[in-house]
Amino acid sequence: MLRVLCVAEKPSIAREVTRIISRGPNRTEPSPSRFNPNFVFEAEFLGQRAQVVVTSVVGHIRGIDFPSEYRRWDSIDPGYLLDRVDVLETDEPDRKEVIANLENQANRSTDLFLWLDCDREGEAIAFEVATVCSRGGRNLRVHRAKFSSLVRAEVAGAFARPVRLDAALAAAVDCRREVDLRTGAAFTRMQTQLLAKEAGGGFVSYGPCQFPTLALVVERFLRRLKHRSVRCWTIQLELKVGTKKFDAVWERKRLFDKFTVAMLLEKAATAALSADEDGGNGPFGRAVVEVGARTPETRRKPLPLTTVELQKLATSRLRMSAAEAMRAAEALYTQGYISYPRTETDGFPRGFSFDAVLSALAEGAAAPYSETAARLLQAKKARKEQNEMEQEPQGEARVNACPFEPPRSGGRSDQAHPPIHPVSSFRGAANSSEAKIFDLVTRRFLAACSRDAKLEAAEYRLNVGGERFLAKGTRVLESSFLEIYRPYYSVRETELPVLRPGQRVEISCFGLQEGSTEPPRLISEPELIGLMDRLGIGTDATIAEHIKTILERKFAAKTGGVFRPTQLGFALIGAYQLLNLPLIHPHKRAETEVLYTRVAQNGVTKDQALRVIMQEMVGVFRVLKDSQEEFLRQFKRLFEAYTRLEVEEPPHSPPRRRDGGRRGGRGGGNGGDDDD
Repeated sequence: MLRVLCVAEKPSIAREVTRIISRGPNRTEPSPSRFNPNFVFEAEFLGQRAQVVVTSVVGHIRGIDFPSEYRRWDSIDPGYLLDRVDVLETDEPDRKEVIANLENQANRSTDLFLWLDCDREGEAIAFEVATVCSRGGRNLRVHRAKFSSLVRAEVAGAFARPVRLDAALAAAVDCRREVDLRTGAAFTRMQTQLLAKEAGGGFVSYGPCQFPTLALVVERFLRRLKHRSVRCWTIQLELKVGTKKFDAVWERKRLFDKFTVAMLLEKAATAALSADEDGGNGPFGRAVVEVGARTPETRRKPLPLTTVELQKLATSRLRMSAAEAMRAAEALYTQGYISYPRTETDGFPRGFSFDAVLSALAEGAAAPYSETAARLLQAKKARKEQNEMEQEPQGEARVNACPFEPPRSGGRSDQAHPPIHPVSSFRGAANSSEAKIFDLVTRRFLAACSRDAKLEAAEYRLNVGGERFLAKGTRVLESSFLEIYRPYYSVRETELPVLRPGQRVEISCFGLQEGSTEPPRLISEPELIGLMDRLGIGTDATIAEHIKTILERKFAAKTGGVFRPTQLGFALIGAYQLLNLPLIHPHKRAETEVLYTRVAQNGVTKDQALRVIMQEMVGVFRVLKDSQEEFLRQFKRLFEAYTRLEVEEPPHSPPRRRDGGRRGGRGGGNGGDDDD
């Protein structure tokens, strides 16, 4: 009888795989690792009856390190660690019980079935598991599961149709791990030896992703520091038609000379009063409509959800940290509520079963998910039956219609996983982080399956004594995806009255408004995530960890949702910048990530990529070593200067308004849209 050893990446995934494949009773066998139980049952495997054992690991079980004689910091010049010392692959010392369990189970098995996460990291761990299980000459047949969610159909299909391991994906991870080990050890030792005394006695770590991330925080901090506010003035105009009041924006925007603005205001105000032929319509006269238009607009529905977008929305709309959002998403995945949450793909593959997801939400989810899912499913089935586009309902019914339309694609794909989507109804605590992330994932999926929203935009240009003003408004005609996605995307509606060219409109308020140029805000987490993604710092799966690292290492602090460098982080980045060393430059890390991708795609070998990367790092280290006295001097200078910097984040407030001989109008904007 076959004995198939299945190994998952986490105990929770092992339990879910067992539940689905066993389809009935199973027993638990003892394991040397109390956190990684063994589930045993019988099932059919590739046409034969087999005993199946499902167990798990907890991440990597093998790692790399330098030989013991080089682990003492004073044993060798740190620069030698970059290219003159071999690294050894060893079992992780804190995974002894997990490894013992794998070896015991492999001894009694004929087949090894690897259920590690289907990404680069998971592939590397799969090779580690295969290495451990094949010790002692055991000739196991090795199979790989290909899956993106823990739903019955997908898990059962993966068990019935195993694939082969991908050595190139694992090699890319091995390459990154070796680069991080060598550069981290060499530069951390160098930095610590130079700066420990000035930095309070602790070690000063280096990371190839954390430094470019920190550099973005410092760059925004410096931009804000260097900003000098300049006073400016504008003319504010409020208009009235019947009982409806609305604002118009001065076409010149603002000027930096108060006297000039005051003169223009006085001239315009005088002309406006002169143009008020019949009088009696307020103290400010009238504006004349020159041109105007009301045009239809389409507000496109969102793309399917990627890891980066999940983190950006969680940090901006849910006020979570990226790390907390990813932890919650991982928990939802392992419990079978959503698909794999680490993906760069923003388009669903051909043949994706939208019916299955919509049915699961329609039958088991709470409103409004169930109502929207049911409506989308019904519309989709109707379209399929008729084999033609569904006719749009008219009148009021049309405004609230939300028929199904296939999600659009942004053209990005990691060739591994579909976009993040729900797979079953959530049954956890209502106010938990998991509930909030599930809400985001589900609303995004339903919005992506809906139609684009239809709007009407109104814009009028008005003349007041030769000064021109623009009034803009927005009205939603067909809400469509906005109905379900409103917590994460909204349109501020501002309805304008219908105006015609030549019409004279009463001015209700007319005045001079004072303001000043605003400094850039300190960088927020959504901004930082977006920049890291665009600049290639890390991957979608590691961005949150790099942000977490600069906080844990006390290089940066986060208060009020924005980041500022600490004294240590500011001085470190500044010293590297003044020496023009590329360790902090985002484009250098992006070039490295491109090399890792080429390894993963079999474009270059791991050794070739390592050689290119380490040659450059050796050159940088030599420059740093030759310039260490200057580096230390600049670090000390910046470290001391930081205490004299005052960069406080002021509360947001509108510009002050002052009358320029006329009463000022009330503030306010013309309709606009919230950012997605």
